Parts: sequence; structure tokens; C-alpha cells
Amino acid sequence: MTLRLVILLSGLALISSAGAFSAGAATGVHTPAPLVGKWTKTISGATWRRHHIGYEPVGKFTITISRAGLINYYGPRVGYISNFRILAVGSGSITVSPPADGFCADKGTYTWTATAKTLALARVKDDCDPRVVLFTAGTFYRA
Repeated sequence: MTLRLVILLSGLALISSAGAFSAGAATGVHTPAPLVGKWTKTISGATWRRHHIGYEPVGKFTITISRAGLINYYGPRVGYISNFRILAVGSGSITVSPPADGFCADKGTYTWTATAKTLALARVKDDCDPRVVLFTAGTFYRA
């Protein structure tokens, strides 16, 4: 295979995988209105270390949740990190996809409670420790 073909195929694979998580991609899931919006929280180094994670940045994290079920997340000093899709919505629960960057292999399920100003998530089932910390360590505040 020529280098040009390898580059072309690699680019097509990247475009294809990115399209699966684009803002316009429909999942058939209607995100509950109280979840939709921009949410922030601060995660300390001590919190990451309590969960035996030493590679994540410390500071303000932001997630944006769209009506279409896309959850983008951003970290301190690094900006955009990756995104998840809401795959299913239950009574007070959501199931999210593995992140688009492939860091976690499986989906996760969380219960949620939201007010006009706060969002709290609690793990039901998720084996991805960084996502568990991001979602459950403390409360998100509407930005």
C-alpha cells in the first residue's frame, strides 16, 4: 500500500469515528431538560489521588450536555478532552457511551438529580474510574 493510500484511509477512519459523536448525530434519546446545559466543578489533586489516578489535570472541569444527548467535557489547561453519548434514559438515570477517544472501553450508568443550579450524578455501574470521578466527585454547578 502506498503512503498516500495509508494516509487517506487513516483520515477516513478518523472522520468516520468523529462523525459518530458529532453534535448532529441522533441517538433517538431525548435528554431530560434539567440536564441540558453547561455545568462546571473543580476536582482537586487529592480527589484524583484518593481514586489512585495521578495523570488527570487538577482544577475546573466543564461538561456541556445537549438536547441530542452529546456530553462534551473540557479540562483545566487542556480545553476539550472528549465526549460521550447518552445512550439511554431511565427514570432518573442515564447510560453513557464509552468516550469518543476510546479511553474507557465500556458504557456507564448513573442516577442524576438536578435543580436550576446544581447537578449531582451517582454511579450505578461503571468500571471507568476517571469517568466515575469526573461525574461523581462533588456537585456540578450550572455555568
